Amino acid sequence: PMVALTFDDGPHQVYTGQILDILEENHAVATFFEVGVNAARYPDVLTRMAELGCEIGSHSNAHKDLSKLKQDTLLADLDAADQAIAAATVNKTVKYATGRSVITWTVDTQDWLSQDAQKVIDSIQSLESLDGEIVLLHSTYETTVEAMKTVVPWLIEEGYQLVTVSELMAYYYGELLQPGQFYGYTYFTTHGRTDTPLQLPAKPETSEEVPAQEAESGAPSSQQPPVSQPAEDPAADQPAQPPAVPV
Repeated sequence: PMVALTFDDGPHQVYTGQILDILEENHAVATFFEVGVNAARYPDVLTRMAELGCEIGSHSNAHKDLSKLKQDTLLADLDAADQAIAAATVNKTVKYATGRSVITWTVDTQDWLSQDAQKVIDSIQSLESLDGEIVLLHSTYETTVEAMKTVVPWLIEEGYQLVTVSELMAYYYGELLQPGQFYGYTYFTTHGRTDTPLQLPAKPETSEEVPAQEAESGAPSSQQPPVSQPAEDPAADQPAQPPAVPV
């Protein structure tokens, strides 16, 4: 069984690094959907993510509601985020109009709402199964850090492999993330575990001269980093149709 933990809104100057400490101590990885302006402020945090084998995606440049932007403004925002993330990692690193893979989630811990570590823990541990799930968290709260101190080792003890979103898509769902595709509520509720897992493309060698548009995830250079769509109000991150739990 495998599960992908995702963290939005970072990097945070303190808390993201503490989450990386927990992942490193447990030999685990996660996917971080980062805000471009924060990536520019704290590039060393993204460098460490890449070194640990974590996946880095875009959560826009300034955490605007992308659905309310005109296409040229939307693309400019995402391009700025890509450039900030690529500049921070120094290596290859709404919906259908962006040329990017857009990812949502299947389990929402609402850590931003409760800001209560035990509630976050309970929201995850109470589920009958987390196999194939994408868990939504945020790396900007101390309470989320505290919750991860329990959740990450617990998942491993329960037999789960902690994988990135791209790994989950390839190994569990049998699909490589495609540019211009939206993977959301309908996708995850209509797809089950594949009998034919796919291999991810080999990651490129680290280079000091890398085009800003190339993705850290090791996807072909024609593919943009995956995007998690933000909103002005964190509550708007909720899917239009709340998924059944577990999905």
